[in-house]
Amino acid sequence: MTPTQALRELIQTAQLAARQKGRPFNNVLDLLGNPDYELFFADNIFLMDHERGKGYVVVNCIITDGDREVAIREAQSCFDYYFNIARFDAPEGDKFTGELPEAATDTTQPEYEEMVRQAKRHIIDGDIFQVVLSRTKMEPKPASRTPAMA
Repeated sequence: MTPTQALRELIQTAQLAARQKGRPFNNVLDLLGNPDYELFFADNIFLMDHERGKGYVVVNCIITDGDREVAIREAQSCFDYYFNIARFDAPEGDKFTGELPEAATDTTQPEYEEMVRQAKRHIIDGDIFQVVLSRTKMEPKPASRTPAMA
């Protein structure tokens, strides 16, 4: 699937969801200024193919003021910057020598269970059709330079 096809599919999915909520739109530009929607254009997207040991970067080139050449130069400059730093090995940090912290999380089990209950209510009420809940867990790793974050 090409990026254009993926974007088209995403927009069609958003149109269907908006229609089901009684807030249809025909054009993505219709969403601008509508507080029910938030548009996010990532400047850079990094992709890793761990199996092949390769990394990729997608640098967006969004022409907002009609000056195509300036937008292309800015995107090329950004790409060149990432290409240049990728030529060097990542610096190694100092080995962690302090006292290892206890395992911790930013959300207690009861708080997380309440988040799940609320998410289920929103799905049943038709406010959302999908949700990704998460909680940060910190686990010490003695052989590591820093504690691991999962």
